Amino acid sequence: MVSFQESNQNKRILVFGGLGSVGVYVTNKLRSLGYQVTVFTKSHHRNRGNDVQTIVGDIQYDEVVNTSMENIDVVINLVGILRESSNQTFYGVHVDGINNIIAACKNNNVRRLICLSGVTPMKSDLNPFSLSKSQAEKAVLNSDLDFTLLRSSMVFSSDISFGILGGIARSLAMTKPFAILPKGGKGLFQPIFIYDLVESIVRCVEDPKFSNKNEYNLCGSEVWSYKDLVHLVKDVSNISAFNISVHPKILEHVSKIGFKSGNSSIVTRTELAQLVMDNRVEGDDLLDYFNIDSTPLTKKIFNS
Repeated sequence: MVSFQESNQNKRILVFGGLGSVGVYVTNKLRSLGYQVTVFTKSHHRNRGNDVQTIVGDIQYDEVVNTSMENIDVVINLVGILRESSNQTFYGVHVDGINNIIAACKNNNVRRLICLSGVTPMKSDLNPFSLSKSQAEKAVLNSDLDFTLLRSSMVFSSDISFGILGGIARSLAMTKPFAILPKGGKGLFQPIFIYDLVESIVRCVEDPKFSNKNEYNLCGSEVWSYKDLVHLVKDVSNISAFNISVHPKILEHVSKIGFKSGNSSIVTRTELAQLVMDNRVEGDDLLDYFNIDSTPLTKKIFNS
């Protein structure tokens, strides 16, 4: 009889973005379970001393993506950007990237594809980020692969510098002694614990029931306003800052004229849109389909 451990060792997984902020957790978990994992990453510098097998390339170029998929059983795409650069655009990374992956899967007879996206994407076709995410999802949904599309809420961990809380902490450092609250900080969020998200992805790899062209929204059960998340970060980090409600149009104008702290913009148009909209969903796919009780944010931050 072939053991589960041995069957894992025979399954070869390619993770695009496998050394990114979420990807490194996914890669480490899969390797700990005995899977043969190869990471596709944009830069050698993302290796972080990890001895995982690595392919360096740009997801926007089909040739290197196609070559990377030889002898692969499962493909996981975790690549996504919130800020554009001269050679990394929303359309190029999100749309060209997933189209290259789908084509390479077909060329190499890889049927299994797991893609990570975001919940409640902005609907405006005038927003390049929104349009690119929408087109990328449509490409997955219209493919004839055995796909699973996971839409995740913003993530958190017990490390205050990680995920949505880390973004707030960096923002507070830039704007001190003020805490900028777009639209009064009324945007609502359902942050998901990083290990709950990772466990969901692993179950998609292991359980065939998730491979039948399925899509799921993964969120925590707690609903937080952006204002409450800012208060949480201030309390944990002992940061004194005065809350200031700023109209989104003013912040958008600031982002257009390039108001920066050091080499980083305080806010981009895309990030601003994420903060003022409700980043949440109805229902609880995490519990209903994956049988995972979501981890409360305060339990991990305060160890209560």
